[in-house]
Amino acid sequence: MLTTQELMVITGSGKAYPVKIRDIPPAAGRKQGIPLVKLLPNSAQSETVVAHFRVPDDLENFTLVLLTHQGKIKRVSVSELTKLTNRGMLLTKFRNDDQLQYANLSTTATQVVVATSNGRLLRFEVNDKQLPIMGRSAQGNQALRLKGKEKLVGCVVLGEEENLLLVSEQGYGKRLPVQAIRLANRGDLGTQALQFKTAKDGLVSMVRDSIANDVMVVTSLGGKRLAMKSVPIWGKDGTGDRIAQLKPEEKIISVTPVIQDLTV
Repeated sequence: MLTTQELMVITGSGKAYPVKIRDIPPAAGRKQGIPLVKLLPNSAQSETVVAHFRVPDDLENFTLVLLTHQGKIKRVSVSELTKLTNRGMLLTKFRNDDQLQYANLSTTATQVVVATSNGRLLRFEVNDKQLPIMGRSAQGNQALRLKGKEKLVGCVVLGEEENLLLVSEQGYGKRLPVQAIRLANRGDLGTQALQFKTAKDGLVSMVRDSIANDVMVVTSLGGKRLAMKSVPIWGKDGTGDRIAQLKPEEKIISVTPVIQDLTV
């Protein structure tokens, strides 16, 4: 049974596992620590960790919003996971070699924003109409249709007064108030929220700016730490500011919040 002294770890196979916080070895100074996947059962150690959460006290008030690579989205009651064991529990079914890409804890009065590599953002309410709670055997509904080589690059659950950090592959970024994105319905086209200076550029990451003070920007040649507040706030039009000076052959691969609190 899950307790507040455990993490819920979710992998790309769509399974959830418990990890006791006391089993996570301390890492002093600059020591990197152990990869979280190494604390999972041997059968799961070749998987990719999609998300992890510290189990909240009021478990029954939370749901999980799950989104796959192919854009299938669903909501699962977290109370179903109270009997989670080391064998793991499957949260969703897949078809056509799909995999889980994002998992977010959600409560009432929240919204979900889904981002694509073309700079489209789709924002809709987390409620029974847009995202009905489904059983673990359901595949979910289509969040939005992807065009051509377009792919999903972000999915966050947040309040309507927050900002989003958007970063492009070629080093441009901006913070965008979530209210600048049109509130729509699941399945809509969404809002073009980032423009690009060249056809080779694209959105690579979307992060809630309230989740951490800093982000780690990883490029094809290295990485650097960036203060969230150093990125200016823009509207939905424009490319934003240059936040990373890249070499001609260099590109940004990922942007990850530097989180100190495991509850977020």
